Amino acid sequence: MAKKIQESKQAKKEKALRTSKKEKKKWSSTGPAVVDKKKTTFMERELFNKIVKDSENMKIITRATISERYNIDLYLSTRVLRELASEEKIQLLRSSGNLVVYGGGKFNQ
Repeated sequence: MAKKIQESKQAKKEKALRTSKKEKKKWSSTGPAVVDKKKTTFMERELFNKIVKDSENMKIITRATISERYNIDLYLSTRVLRELASEEKIQLLRSSGNLVVYGGGKFNQ
């Protein structure tokens, strides 16, 4: 077996200095931060009228679509949809578990 040539003390010192300058890898995740939007919990008459007007042009309506489109709370969107269904401006298509699907004015055509 061939013997390894031993490095001098000066070479070892320089090698240690070169490797110690590198930055260590960070193990924390650096993904995009999720911004939590504040949803409206009270509704004004203007917003309600806007939802009524726009729901006539929608084919399928769920509480999630209303909540996202108008930045309102899910519970509030559920109440609005129930109100519109009782006024017969939209009609209930399917209800199962947590998902309730309504049809707007375009659905009747």
